[in-house]
Amino acid sequence: MSTRTIQLILSGVLMATAAVALAETYMPVDFPGAIVTDASGISSTGEIVGTYTDANNVVHGFRLDHGVYSTIDYPGAINTTVIAVNARGDIAGFFLDSANHWHGFVLSDGSYFVQDCPGATTGTFTLGIGANGTLVGEFKTGQAFGVLGFAWIMRHGQYTQLIPPGSASAFATSVNSRGDVVGRLIDTAGGQDAWALDKDGTYHVIKFPGAILTNARSIDSKGQVVGVYRSSVNHGFVLPPNDFSNFVTVDFPGAVATRALGINSCGDIVGTYGSVAGGTGHGFLLMRDDAECDDD
Repeated sequence: MSTRTIQLILSGVLMATAAVALAETYMPVDFPGAIVTDASGISSTGEIVGTYTDANNVVHGFRLDHGVYSTIDYPGAINTTVIAVNARGDIAGFFLDSANHWHGFVLSDGSYFVQDCPGATTGTFTLGIGANGTLVGEFKTGQAFGVLGFAWIMRHGQYTQLIPPGSASAFATSVNSRGDVVGRLIDTAGGQDAWALDKDGTYHVIKFPGAILTNARSIDSKGQVVGVYRSSVNHGFVLPPNDFSNFVTVDFPGAVATRALGINSCGDIVGTYGSVAGGTGHGFLLMRDDAECDDD
């Protein structure tokens, strides 16, 4: 296995990284007036989505399209979290209702569609949406918010539980146009690793060397995967297409910690960085300037 570091350059300066022969540009993603911004999804058209916390500590979703920010709030919700967006502009996330129940949702052409996985008792969370509308996420059967539940996928309106071999609990975070899925699991020994399920039905475990946690957060149409690994603090990573061992570390310069949360088929990456070990506070976009883009 090999590990390398992508250096992000501030102020819109381009840099060629010899190891990957790419020009890269950093751009900030901070919702105006927010105290925290998480950029978590990006489409092949460059539309960015995520979540921000306002001055009253209320959590909202957002969309950033052609330089314009807009707020996404599920009607009547206490808070709304937006995670992913596909090439059609369909947005996936979850919300907390006035009865303190969690539900997944998709926002498509101005209409909301709610997901409640059968058997879920303490919440359904929609975490990824593919180009054809396939959804993935997590459902909980008594687990508290923040405690890992179980992974699901929904195709053509039908829910199916995904159970990575050796896992005690899991969630699914992303599905691409080929039908490949990624996520995170806790195994029966307590280990916290990432996993991938390819379109042919084969599971793979993804583990950054020496990390205490590896979490795959997004997979694009080419099979590139981004996510987070943790040593003493969080770091982002990206894996080449269909390669689960040659990690490239993504560390925002000067930040204590970084998380890579979304990738599109152009190789553009979004995530968060901050001055605390979790790597939250501000969003970022890492643009790859010489790639060809497919539909996500």
